[in-house]
Amino acid sequence: MTGELSNEMGLFLSPLGKASGMPITWRPFQPLPESKCHKGRMGKGTHSCGSNTACPSLESQQKGGFTNDITAGEIKEAQILLMQKSLQLIKSLLSPLPFGMPRDRDPLVVGRVVGDVLDSFTRSIPLRVSYPVREVNNGVELKPSQVVNQPRVDVGGDDLRTFYTLVMVDPDAPSPSDPNLREYLHWLVTDIPATTGAGFGQEVVCYESPRPTIGIHRFVFVLFRQLGRQTVYAPGWRQNFNTRDFAELYNLGLPVAAVYFNCRRESGSGGRRTQ
Repeated sequence: MTGELSNEMGLFLSPLGKASGMPITWRPFQPLPESKCHKGRMGKGTHSCGSNTACPSLESQQKGGFTNDITAGEIKEAQILLMQKSLQLIKSLLSPLPFGMPRDRDPLVVGRVVGDVLDSFTRSIPLRVSYPVREVNNGVELKPSQVVNQPRVDVGGDDLRTFYTLVMVDPDAPSPSDPNLREYLHWLVTDIPATTGAGFGQEVVCYESPRPTIGIHRFVFVLFRQLGRQTVYAPGWRQNFNTRDFAELYNLGLPVAAVYFNCRRESGSGGRRTQ
């Protein structure tokens, strides 16, 4: 494969990358100088080394091979490197969501949760939200009758001394076409120890079940890592809550996890428009 690339591009592997520990680079073919070509003593010719016969470097150029300062072992190493890079690319394309997903396929981006509610972030903690009827996955649709009671929320992590804040908001209140109450705060739980769940935290804003009347609403659960215990407090309102401002006020930084579901009135029909 490497030789084919060389033929097509007229480029050759440089051993400098291997010697320095850096990725192997490419450089244009350069014929050997006269001082290094043993055939340069045979007389003047058209080649820069002075040979009127086949110079080793000239032969390499004509055959599409490598310059003769690269060994077979170095060529093999380059081939292995190219194979490794190809495998890494394939793995990145096939990796499960949301850790390795390209941004244009991330459901939080497709559903405009990133943008309307959150800035782009990297998920680092497992978050599981489950209602009695089913677990919440990004974009799943649940009816108001299925989300009357607060869900079970399980938080990952590995240190009980680390605490998290859970926020649940509706960025489409009162209607997706005119969300002048964005965001509406439905639930706020603080001081959730890692490896436990919302039931072990402090519910500072009680759960209010979703009851959308117009259009399809997104209900977003966002998890933040706190700086310490009892460092986050309840806001004085539900309407026009702003998750970004809230996180900045209490130095929460970017989210560590998020998930959302869609909900519309019980008798509603039709899908949510994403444009």
